[in-house]
Amino acid sequence: MWRSFWAAPVFSGAFGFDATAALITRLRTRSINLPMEAPARRMSGVVFLCIAALASVVVFTIRSSKHDLAEGVSAIPGPSVERVSVVITQGTNHTFYYRGRLAWEANRLFKFLRLPIHTGAERRQVSNESCDMLWLTFAHRGQLSHPWDLHAWEATAAGGKIDNVTGGAALSDKKRRVSVFMWELDGGLEKHRGDTIHVFDKSSRAELVRIHIH
Repeated sequence: MWRSFWAAPVFSGAFGFDATAALITRLRTRSINLPMEAPARRMSGVVFLCIAALASVVVFTIRSSKHDLAEGVSAIPGPSVERVSVVITQGTNHTFYYRGRLAWEANRLFKFLRLPIHTGAERRQVSNESCDMLWLTFAHRGQLSHPWDLHAWEATAAGGKIDNVTGGAALSDKKRRVSVFMWELDGGLEKHRGDTIHVFDKSSRAELVRIHIH
């Protein structure tokens, strides 16, 4: 009885064979699909957490970046410069994000997910320098200046002149024809109130940007 009871659904006719085959097929399908569905759900969860973390960073960055913007500092682009921006960081350790913190964090996320995407964002850091650091970003209309050709001098409010302002090129983006120039404001930002900084290309002798510290 035990053997006939279990054998009947398989060999008692075409209907029994078809039903058993269909049952086996369903079981096999589930055994194949279940392991694939679990990693997919886990990956979806990881992606969701990454996006949530990135959004939190963005909110924090938008709030904190307001303190890094150079209020009271204006920059006038020269004829060969399309656009310009100035950021001042204060403290001992300085961090500058080219193209923004959001774009840089997005690169980290894309790299983690192994996606072939790059936003072109870069990060530059200066450590153990207790000072005010000025970061100048400007886009060229034509040919990109060589980093070693960038030079700056400062006209003081008292009528003096400071040559060879301490600093240098932080990075050059050849694809977007953008240069980032950085230097230390000796004595802090307040000491330079009323001064004008001239940034020019030593090779062409063309003034690229003029920065007024109000």
